[in-house]
Amino acid sequence: MPATLVTVLGLALGSVPAAGQAVAQAWTVPRTLDGQPDLQGVWLNNSATPLERPKALEGRQSLSVDEVAELKKRAAQIFDSSANSDFAGGDDVFLAALANPQRFRNPNATNSAYSMVPREFDNRTSLIVDPPDGRVPPLTAEAQRKRTAAAAAAKRPPAVIDFMRGNHAVRTDRWRYIRYHDGTEELYDESVDREDWKNLAADPKYAALKTELSQWIPKFAAPAKPERTAFDFDFATYTY
Repeated sequence: MPATLVTVLGLALGSVPAAGQAVAQAWTVPRTLDGQPDLQGVWLNNSATPLERPKALEGRQSLSVDEVAELKKRAAQIFDSSANSDFAGGDDVFLAALANPQRFRNPNATNSAYSMVPREFDNRTSLIVDPPDGRVPPLTAEAQRKRTAAAAAAKRPPAVIDFMRGNHAVRTDRWRYIRYHDGTEELYDESVDREDWKNLAADPKYAALKTELSQWIPKFAAPAKPERTAFDFDFATYTY
């Protein structure tokens, strides 16, 4: 067979995949009906990799095989049932292994390390890969504006209570302000004085707060009902 023919056949056969060999296809991100990335599926939360890169690993996107092995060894010792450590969730497992204390303590824990699930260590130093520093980036000006607007929209208005004519109370999450029909006032800090023992209304430093709370007091009251000194009872209808 001429050499030129062998060369041509070789080139042609080289472009044909072997029997049973899968042909690589370009992967496209699945989308939801509204065009967002479709993240539906079964997700595990047993990764020990922290969300943000710890300061101690600043500038390092990955760990060596030996470093990962050392972290695994430390975590096994810290959270062994005999170590009497507290329950560690989230990033605390990785951070504890990095700090390597004899016992892990968490004042907010409601259980011990005995109830923890096994965590997987790999060579990543953060789940965040972009930005490259592995940290949550600061909010943009637009995001800050939206967060401020959302917080303002979610702020609950105070409760306003009327007791008899001309007496009003304004209650927020922290403050109770009372103004009586004769103009006398009471102000209590419910965060430290739940029994309303200390009236702060006369303290000048709370003048601005009283002005703010008083804006919720009704400006007008309904006309007083005419008072009757005698009533006639109708025995036919059993009404006055």
